Amino acid sequence: MARRNKYDLMSLEDLSYKSIRRFLLKLFDEHGYDTPGLDAKILIMDASQLSHADLLVESSTIPETRVIKKINEYMNKRIKGEPVDKIIGYKEFYGRKYKVSKNVLSPRPDTETLVDLALDEINKSGSKTVLELGTGTGSVIISIILEKKGVIATAVDISDDALKIAKYNARVYSVSKRINFFKSSWFETVSGTYDVIISNPPYISKMEMGLLSPEVSKFDPFISLYGGEDGLAAYREIINKAGSYLNPRGVVIFEIGYLQAEAVTKLLLEGRFINISVSKDMSGNNRVIKAYKSK
Repeated sequence: MARRNKYDLMSLEDLSYKSIRRFLLKLFDEHGYDTPGLDAKILIMDASQLSHADLLVESSTIPETRVIKKINEYMNKRIKGEPVDKIIGYKEFYGRKYKVSKNVLSPRPDTETLVDLALDEINKSGSKTVLELGTGTGSVIISIILEKKGVIATAVDISDDALKIAKYNARVYSVSKRINFFKSSWFETVSGTYDVIISNPPYISKMEMGLLSPEVSKFDPFISLYGGEDGLAAYREIINKAGSYLNPRGVVIFEIGYLQAEAVTKLLLEGRFINISVSKDMSGNNRVIKAYKSK
C-alpha cells in the first residue's frame, strides 16, 4: 500500500466492519504505530458506538454511511499523527474514562502509580485533605476521591482550558462538591494547609523535548511537558514552598521522570524533607517519589 496523505474508505470493494478494521490495521502498521490493531478497534468502536462484543457479532455488516464517514475522518487524523485519545476525545485512566483535548495533557498509565501511592498514604495515615498542583484533566484527584470517601480535595492549574475539562470530568463522576478547583500557578493563590500534596509536574528537559515523539510534542500542551533546562524547575518551586502548606507529618508525592530520582531526592533533602522513598511503575521504571515534612 503506497503511503498517501489522505485515504477514502469508500474505495474499498468490501465495506464490512471486518474489512475496514483489516484495512486500518494494515494502514496504521505501515505508518509505524505501536498498536495498530488496538487503534483500529477503538476508532471503529467509537465511530459506530458498538461494544467490542457487538463489533465481533457485526463483523460482516456494512456500516451506515454516516459511520463510514466518521471512521474515514478518524483514520485520516490518525495517519497524520494525532493520538487516538485526542481523536475520540477521551482517555481511560484508573478504570474510568476522562474527557481530554489538545489543550490538556492526556493521562498516562504510568501515572496510576501516583494514585496508588496517594491512596496507600491516605489509608495508612488517615489523611483527609489533599492538594493537587497541576491537575490537568483532573483524572488523578478524581480517582483518589472516588476510591476514598471522606477525603476533601483542592486542585489547581494555571490553564483555564485544563480547569474547564477537570470540572467537567468531576461533574461526570458526581464529585464536584468534594473538589475545589481554581486557577493558580503552583501555590500562588493557594491558602491553608493539607495532609497530602500531590503533583505530576512538567519534567521534560530542554534536550529531551527534541526527542519526544510527534504524538506528544504536537498534541500535548508545551506547558504541561517542559520542565526547564534540566527538567527540574517545577520541583524546585514546589519543594521550596511545600512545607508551608503541609500539616505536621504531611507528605508530598510527585511523579518523576524515570532518570530523575536522584536529582529530586537531592532537592527534597535540601528542602528538609525526610523518609524519602521512590516507587516504580508497571514497567519497572522509577516513577513516583514520596517524602515527609520533617517537623
